[in-house]
Amino acid sequence: MKYTALQVGDVLPVEFHRGIVGAKLDAARWHALVTPPGKEQTAKEALARAGVFSFYPTEERIRFFRGEKITTKHPTITRIIYARFKRQPHWDVMRARRVINGVFCYGIRPISLPYDVVRALQGLPTRVERLQAAREALSRLCEGDRVTVGAGPMAGFMVDVIEARDGRVWWQAIMPNGMPITGESSRDDVAKACAN
Repeated sequence: MKYTALQVGDVLPVEFHRGIVGAKLDAARWHALVTPPGKEQTAKEALARAGVFSFYPTEERIRFFRGEKITTKHPTITRIIYARFKRQPHWDVMRARRVINGVFCYGIRPISLPYDVVRALQGLPTRVERLQAAREALSRLCEGDRVTVGAGPMAGFMVDVIEARDGRVWWQAIMPNGMPITGESSRDDVAKACAN
């Protein structure tokens, strides 16, 4: 067994003592934790000292005291915080130190929350919502975009968008003789051309 010379005040690595967290996990896991009443912020700070990111949704409350407006933040749901563990959580140590009262479990097994649930709790878009927004951004037509007309006498021609709104697209094409042709189509009748 190899010993390390330590001085007073040295910080021990997590592996050398049994703290709130232990060995490194293969992937980060989110858990919903139950805190003592009114101790959400205290628990969050204790977890932060152990390198664990945590949060709880808050809401602002406004009250007036002697004619002065006072705005305070309060947990939306009391006694529950959400924490991301990159290291193995030691539930017994957290309970013994009164950081938490418990963890949401299925039977005796702590529940790992899906990432999209956590993003929704944070008020952020889920992966599906982000992909949908990216698709919409790619398919959104703007002035100057090049599109292929899919219906009518100009079907198959590439034209430039002049304006797009309310499901309609106004476009312009320059013929080989230099004469401009303008037209209007439904948004569904044009396809955005791929950039080469």
